[in-house]
Amino acid sequence: MYYEDKMTMTDIARHFGYKGSSTITALFRENGWEKRRGDTVDRDIDIEQVRKLYFEQRLPLQEVGRRSGKTTYALKKLFRRMEWSLRNTEAQSVEEREERKRQAQKRHHEKVRRLRDEIFGTECEICGVERDVVHRKDGKSHSPYLINSLRGLRSVEPNEWAPLCKACHLDVHALMRVKTFEWENIKRFLRNAS
Repeated sequence: MYYEDKMTMTDIARHFGYKGSSTITALFRENGWEKRRGDTVDRDIDIEQVRKLYFEQRLPLQEVGRRSGKTTYALKKLFRRMEWSLRNTEAQSVEEREERKRQAQKRHHEKVRRLRDEIFGTECEICGVERDVVHRKDGKSHSPYLINSLRGLRSVEPNEWAPLCKACHLDVHALMRVKTFEWENIKRFLRNAS
């Protein structure tokens, strides 16, 4: 595999179900097998085919590797040797790049919104109106990052937060400032008031 198929040690390790290549490296050391050196990894790459696939057809590097039968490691090494840019951005206009960035941000915000809805629901915990914000039940301040990012949302404990509409959110803040109510008392007080 290593010598004939030109697979890397990492690829061989993955093939046999290992997480890293250290086991394969140790096997080579124990048996006194020589490792490839220098440019042998990218020696038999069809440079013209790679150039056409990547720059003309604008395929991602992984797809170029799949079609040419080479690892991305070997292709990146070839790109460095040929002094090629690894990104196709010079072939795109500024407007195209900005639009792709906007679309990626839009998809990200949609993922965050869906996860927030899944975790906290879409209705105010007190009055049942559509949720506008999510508030900590203990009233402690928090970073907006916590409930506006995927990583932050995955780290919060949902039972410590309450989904609220705008009106209830303002009332909760007023009650937390004026009185030292526990969350259940605040909830009961606001439900009775409405």
